[in-house]
Amino acid sequence: MCGYHAGNAIAKEINGENGFDDYTKWWKGAFEFNCDDQLAHLQLYGAINIKRTLADDEIDYVFSLLENERQCGNFNQYEVPKNFWTAVLKKDDIIRADRPELYDKLSAIRALKEQGRF
Repeated sequence: MCGYHAGNAIAKEINGENGFDDYTKWWKGAFEFNCDDQLAHLQLYGAINIKRTLADDEIDYVFSLLENERQCGNFNQYEVPKNFWTAVLKKDDIIRADRPELYDKLSAIRALKEQGRF
């Protein structure tokens, strides 16, 4: 995708048009790491980092809840944690019944989801 947009930008520049500005605008909007508030971005990904959030037995438990479900196979370091937590939070009723302490522990993740942060 980047090469396509870069090629178009170069072609425009060769033809006397301003392709660089179009490419720069596309680039800034195309990738999640190109955000205005880098600190908020780092805080979000720190908060949804599974290893920082859950103990090993809790990780095993939440993955067991998703064991027979298909998940998105697209690997993107920004989308994977969002997709993971979205799938886990769909199991909130089960988690609340089976592991109330874990349910409570996930309140911060739940709040981020409810706020539309992911």
